[in-house]
Amino acid sequence: MPSHATMLVAPITDEEERKIQHQDYAGAMDDWKEFAETTQTMYGVDMSILQEDFDREQKEYYVLSSRWAELPTSCLLAEPVVVKEYDMHVCTVEDARGVGLAVGEDKGVGAPFDFDVVGRSSDAAAAASSSSDGYAGPISGFAGWFTVDFKGRTDEVGRGVAPEVPNPAYLSTGPEMGCKFYVHIMCSFGLFVYHISLTHLLLNHIYLYHRHTLGSAGVSSTECNSSPG
Repeated sequence: MPSHATMLVAPITDEEERKIQHQDYAGAMDDWKEFAETTQTMYGVDMSILQEDFDREQKEYYVLSSRWAELPTSCLLAEPVVVKEYDMHVCTVEDARGVGLAVGEDKGVGAPFDFDVVGRSSDAAAAASSSSDGYAGPISGFAGWFTVDFKGRTDEVGRGVAPEVPNPAYLSTGPEMGCKFYVHIMCSFGLFVYHISLTHLLLNHIYLYHRHTLGSAGVSSTECNSSPG
């Protein structure tokens, strides 16, 4: 069994998937509009009182919920950062309930982190003349995955008492390992994306928090500062 586990997150570009999510959302709302009009015409029943709740449910499902995705390393726009680490020998169920949650809380303060993204122009000629070695945008959302270690105990109780592991092992489920047995969790932005073009972009004060809706993760409190790069 793993002795330690780490959760990571990174900004990604995957506009095709993000657009598919919005197309699915738009399709669901078109179906609702047709249904409401038919119900009104044939039965004289006004369904408009339910439209706001239906719209909210479809948006949460299609746009705001995380999805499974098989992401290549080319999707990553910055180095991943650690949002939570677990010592599996002493980890409790309460510890595993979410990121940034205090005991007994359902929604905590989150786990703050920064991403430093250096962009380059999507235009081939401009990119060739640029000295930037960064990545092309736009930023479509975030992806998360985990790594695990199989090594000796590091907690105060077990350190020095438990037998040492002569050949520690490491497993990553990140994009660098290829799409084999594991997939990644993708959380797309809503109705906007951040486009990078010869710009040094700092995504600051981004918080990953636990959502009970569909067991997904969400992103909030985003501040973006850009400067020529």
